[in-house]
Amino acid sequence: MNDDGHVSQRRLASALGVTPREVYNLRQKGLPKRVRAGKIDYPLDECVQWYLRFREEAFKTKSTGKQRREELSNREQEIDLALKEIALERERSNVVTLDYMDQQLSGALQRLRAKILAIPGRYAPQIVGLRSLAEAQQRLETLSQEVMISLSETGEDEELDADADPPASEAA
Repeated sequence: MNDDGHVSQRRLASALGVTPREVYNLRQKGLPKRVRAGKIDYPLDECVQWYLRFREEAFKTKSTGKQRREELSNREQEIDLALKEIALERERSNVVTLDYMDQQLSGALQRLRAKILAIPGRYAPQIVGLRSLAEAQQRLETLSQEVMISLSETGEDEELDADADPPASEAA
């Protein structure tokens, strides 16, 4: 060791318990060094501290990788359990397909659309010839109530259930 605390690559390798080639590789990763008169030497104390931090980070990264694998394994088990629960609910007929729900909703909306489009033809004769604004307002309030009742009954059409394909669980 020099009187200023710097050592050769070979001495540093011996102090760290690694090969001289490993010291070279560590230098590429940021190991402190000094170039003097065209030769490289290493500040022993700084290099030992740097190497300890380097090894600690490597250990943390390795531990983090193991933790990540455990998290993924746990997540995989959760997904498997969720899929089994869905399969069980399907067997119990508690699950319907998106296609089935789409058919149900489309049918309800088509019937609602037809009822709304029929409003002018159905109610115009009742409004024509009224003598006051109050009479027209009363007729339109009656219309509003009938439309609201119609809306509340929109999902209660038994024809839809008979026409639509049953959910996958009922088909089996």
